[in-house]
Formats: sequence, C-alpha cells, structure tokens
Amino acid sequence: MPTSKRRKSAARKYAPKQPAAPVKKREWLVKLHSSHLMELRKNRDLLTMIKVGRAMNAIAYPMAGLKAYKGLKTYNDRRFFLRAGYELGGYLHEAINVIDRLKGPYLGEPAFEPLRLLVVDDKYRKFRQYARKVRNSVAFHLDDIDEFTSSIFERFEASNFDVMCGDDEGAADFYFVLSDYIDLQYLTEKTSRGNRLQETGSEMILGMMDYSGKFMNAAYTFQLDLIRKTLKGHVYLKG
Repeated sequence: MPTSKRRKSAARKYAPKQPAAPVKKREWLVKLHSSHLMELRKNRDLLTMIKVGRAMNAIAYPMAGLKAYKGLKTYNDRRFFLRAGYELGGYLHEAINVIDRLKGPYLGEPAFEPLRLLVVDDKYRKFRQYARKVRNSVAFHLDDIDEFTSSIFERFEASNFDVMCGDDEGAADFYFVLSDYIDLQYLTEKTSRGNRLQETGSEMILGMMDYSGKFMNAAYTFQLDLIRKTLKGHVYLKG
C-alpha cells in the first residue's frame, strides 16, 4: 500500500536527531621565543596580559570549587562551597581593581569594552558590592582582633543551632559550622535587604558566580585581542 504524503511528512518531522559528536579536548601551549624577550620586557600590552592573566587564574580556582561542591550533599560540600564562595569574592574584588586601574589606555577599544562595563556599569554594581563586602570582611580575614565574632555571637537568638559536624571522624572531616554561621550573619547584617541568612548567603555566592563567568569570558576576549596585536610573530604553538 503506498504511503500518503501526510504520513511521509510526519515521519520526517519526528525523525530522531542524531546525538552530537562529543567535543574532543586538545591541550595546547604557547611559548615565547627567547630571542624576543628583551624586546617585550617593557611592552605595555604584555604587562597588561600578565596582570589580567593573574586575575583570571585567581578567579578560576574558587569557581572550580564552587562547581564541584554545588550539590551540597555532604557536610564537607557545605564547608567547601561556602569557603570557595568567600575566596571567589575576595579574588573577584581584587580582579575588579586590577581592571579599573589599567583601563585608561584601552578605553574605546571594542575588545576591552565588555570588561570595562563589568567594572563600571551600574548594571553590575550589586555584584561588585558583594565582592567588596566579602573581600573586606571574611574572604581573607579570620577576625584575629575580634572585630565581630563576640558581638555577633552575643546577639544570637536563644535556640538550638548546629555547632560542629563531619562526614567522618578525624581532623580532615571536622567542620566547625558555628564559625560559618557567624561569618554569614556578619555578611547578612552588612548586605541583607530583609532576607534570611541562608537566602542572603546563597544570593551573594550565586550572584558572584554568574558575574565571574561574565568576567572570565570578557577577560578572555580581551586577552585574545592583545595576543593578536602584541605576540604575533614572537611566540610559537605546541600541541
């Protein structure tokens, strides 16, 4: 029996798509010719690349930690996720300062514009403030002078709360969760707009993660442009 045109059309419409072939990773390495080193030592663009590259390296480390422990399935996941979030805020604030200080010579360049907007545009002000508050309070500070630990703890409401926990016995799995509660409470008081502690912490960390992804992409675009203008003919590719 011949197949109707309608049935043929339906068959074509619902034909299953072939799965896309997995993208193969390829390692690569760019090396600088030693004979060109003297020529480039004081090159402004190369020094800029070093500073932007340092910022990208710093941000990439806590971002990887946040992605690895985002599931929060264990006590250690909670500890590492929160600490990676604090570290991201600290390095992100430093990276923003780097871009802000070196932006002058690159104003008006299309490859730099997305990075400039992330650093100065009001659209991203909230995320820059998150990073600054984290950097200046808990990212690289353990409150050695008791700036807030005692005062925050004194204001804790009388209720049951977690003090310590662990996924196993031993020092490596020992998580003193009360310390993180105090740090989060301190950040909440500096940042919150009426949200609860957990909501404020999650909003800050997830917001900084999203902003950091945009920052890394913009910095990568800028780096590629500087490589094209500065290192072409001075380097060679291995891999």
